[in-house]
Amino acid sequence: MTNTIAREDAVLHAPVPRHMETRVLYAPTAFVPLHRHTLEQFGWTVTVQGGRLGTTSLLLQRLRTRPDAARPLLERRAERALARIAALEQQPARLAGVVAIAGSAVAVLAVALGGLLALGGDPTLVPVLVGASVWIAAVAAAPGIRSWRTERNQAALSREYAAIDACTHPPTGR
Repeated sequence: MTNTIAREDAVLHAPVPRHMETRVLYAPTAFVPLHRHTLEQFGWTVTVQGGRLGTTSLLLQRLRTRPDAARPLLERRAERALARIAALEQQPARLAGVVAIAGSAVAVLAVALGGLLALGGDPTLVPVLVGASVWIAAVAAAPGIRSWRTERNQAALSREYAAIDACTHPPTGR
């Protein structure tokens, strides 16, 4: 496995020492500090690299140590919890956006229906008014839906943060 090192417009391929573990992980940009802190608890050196479309690439490196049967399991649990936290934190905004877009789509269809009725010789404003009222209701409801969903996700978020804490600070059993 090679590592790419950029130096003055030249790319050098340096071999990775066999005593080093290297991984690349993708995290939502807003959650990079949480990922970094959690992964550093497992002994990884985290290097933040570029990303696109709201994700950031994290280069993870650490020295190989003697095998610990619990470490990979705890790391996978922590990574699953990190993924669930990101999904739960982003869900309210996505749901509110879907409601607002659906209301806008209904409004556009209602205006189009009103236009087709007007072309057909029946000029009525009922579809346009219905579409406008649906759009206003959807846009007005979006912040409420967002806060409702945020409150509803708090218990699940607390469980996921507790899972990360349990993985990064396991009981010693002494």
